[in-house]
Amino acid sequence: MEIESVIGVLTGFGLVVVVPLVAIMLAHQRRMAALIHGDQGQNSKLAERIDRLQVEVEELRGLVTDQVLRIDDQRARVNRLGQGDER
Repeated sequence: MEIESVIGVLTGFGLVVVVPLVAIMLAHQRRMAALIHGDQGQNSKLAERIDRLQVEVEELRGLVTDQVLRIDDQRARVNRLGQGDER
């Protein structure tokens, strides 16, 4: 086989196989970059929402603790009254 025919076969192979493969890989890379960069705005919104929810959970914990303490105090008063100790 002559060198010209080898070069011709390799060029044909490159045009038929390599060029579309590179185009597919580049398109995939662009889509992945768009996904990664597009998610950052959404991630910051989610982080803000999580922060707000954490603050709200802490407030609710405080309210529940206050309610439990009030119920315990009331229960203790009722027990004392039931035993005849009026304070």
